[in-house]
Amino acid sequence: MSETGRPIPEEMQNMRHDNSASDVELSEKRLSPEQKATVLLLIENQLEWARSLGIKANRSEINVDDIVILSKEDYLRLRPASEGELAFHNAKDKKINLADSVREEDLFSIINHELLHGADGEKINEMRMAFMNLLMAALSNREGELPPATHYANEVVTEMMNLESLNFLRAQSPDRNYLVNMRAVAYECNLVLVDAMIEKVAVATGSDSADIRKKIYEGYYAGTLAEVWQTFSIVDQKWPGYVTNMPFIGSLNELFGEVQKVGVDPLPIRDFMNKYIDREPVTFFGHVNVSRRPRKKK
Repeated sequence: MSETGRPIPEEMQNMRHDNSASDVELSEKRLSPEQKATVLLLIENQLEWARSLGIKANRSEINVDDIVILSKEDYLRLRPASEGELAFHNAKDKKINLADSVREEDLFSIINHELLHGADGEKINEMRMAFMNLLMAALSNREGELPPATHYANEVVTEMMNLESLNFLRAQSPDRNYLVNMRAVAYECNLVLVDAMIEKVAVATGSDSADIRKKIYEGYYAGTLAEVWQTFSIVDQKWPGYVTNMPFIGSLNELFGEVQKVGVDPLPIRDFMNKYIDREPVTFFGHVNVSRRPRKKK
């Protein structure tokens, strides 16, 4: 049970979008021509969304032919410790691997997230990538993965951009609403905590939270996120270090422990998560509406 007296939903233990490589021989299924066309639409939409904010964006380096679907058995062969994971971006090979258990209605939201990894300024920098590969090989024999110290901060920003860019597409093309299902949010506990921190930074700087998010997205594309996090010290000198080293938050108990550690107001977060768990409509960042899928009838 959670601190709010509510059961933790299974979806809270959701996929972690990691990056790794393997020489395992796999039976891969490619996307259909129609799905590939949709992926190209998503890539162009990411660029249009960034332009609408005045952000210079990188085009995702992922090729539509390098998005593959794997059986559960093959996925686990490639990622032995990934039970429940649905997708990951292999930064070294510029490839997206999807588990065949991905719900069709969630497919493009998940792909959009992984495409954004392919536009990450830090990962595009070859010298940094070479360093990270050597570091990860030394630590865990897994190449192409972000060091743990920056992993979840990177994932949170990627998911923020995923939601915002899909919301932009939904507004531009209401008839394509089926492409931008907002029922599968990744890293939701980490995300709501970082969003609360952004709100405090906005107040401290006399800015709008949208302006702070814009700076974060610019840092993501430029590969300078670490510099953006340093600006969080205006609220607390410990915040830059906390964000870059934040853990994966997989339950409400963990979330409210981190809320107390960081020092943000727990009440808005509690109210938001209560609605989210009860599958009531919620709004991220003041404008991205999310409606989780209804509970299955017993």
